[in-house]
Amino acid sequence: MKNYIEKEVKRTSRNKIITFILITFFIGLFIFFVQPNIINLYGNNTELKNYDELLKSYDENKVYVKSDDKSLSATNYYSTGDSTSYYYLINIEKDGKTIYILYKSNKNTHSSYSTTIEGKLVGFKQIDRDIYNKVVVEYSKKNNITLNEAYNIISQTVIVNGSHSKVFDQTFTAVLIGLMIMFTVFIIKRLLIIKDYKKDKQCKKIEELNNKEIEVLAENIDKELVKEKFIINKKNFKITENFVITRDTYSFNIRYTKDLIWFYHVRTQHYTNGIPSGKTHSIMLCFKNSNKDTKNITCKNEDEAQGYIRKISEELPN
Repeated sequence: MKNYIEKEVKRTSRNKIITFILITFFIGLFIFFVQPNIINLYGNNTELKNYDELLKSYDENKVYVKSDDKSLSATNYYSTGDSTSYYYLINIEKDGKTIYILYKSNKNTHSSYSTTIEGKLVGFKQIDRDIYNKVVVEYSKKNNITLNEAYNIISQTVIVNGSHSKVFDQTFTAVLIGLMIMFTVFIIKRLLIIKDYKKDKQCKKIEELNNKEIEVLAENIDKELVKEKFIINKKNFKITENFVITRDTYSFNIRYTKDLIWFYHVRTQHYTNGIPSGKTHSIMLCFKNSNKDTKNITCKNEDEAQGYIRKISEELPN
């Protein structure tokens, strides 16, 4: 076998790279499909002009809008019985006619002053249907029209949420972009480690724990593995005459058998709703410098765990 340690570093690095790429990809998808349009989010709010442009902005995730020529006042305020949010009807042009969209605010502006429309477009499903119905009923009474006419005039597609903080979306998106950059840096570092495995932190830890240079350990373990004389030979857990090797998806460890100072069988009882639902089994290995290096080896069942304990006791009596 040629340089087992180098192969393990490359294996764990590849697994980490794949994981980092997937995380970065899904964060990117989330930003693209869920978070507001980046230019709109960090730039100026889109001008709210007509209904078609409103829908286009919503479809393109340009969800932060404003309108300098529309303000909130007593004439367009509608009581819904909600003491924390206030709703207004804002007129907007659709096919040459005027319709209305709902504007939600957390400020009671109608009684004291007027303010410019500015907020986030949200899907109509995100508003309580009762609130919409209350606004429609009140509008029909104010204007002496039928409910059907009121429903046709007041849009059921999107509303403008003026109580939503743009700063929150800006901060949250900045954090996500920062995470993408961080994981990209991790990917680059892992690619460099694949080229020179000795730079891997795990290699430095193995050197420290075994008090041997990584090249010497690599040479010794390669000689040991070529003999194929295993006390235990599992995919992620191997014991030879001189080495204990443990590995998982993202890491691996190598220790001299002479540094194994104790081990025992771990039985864990599991419960579901207070009722015993089974046990899992593992063995705990403790090496010198135990505060830094203990390994818990998962076993399929109690027989496998006991088999490991018996083999280690018989073959490594020290």
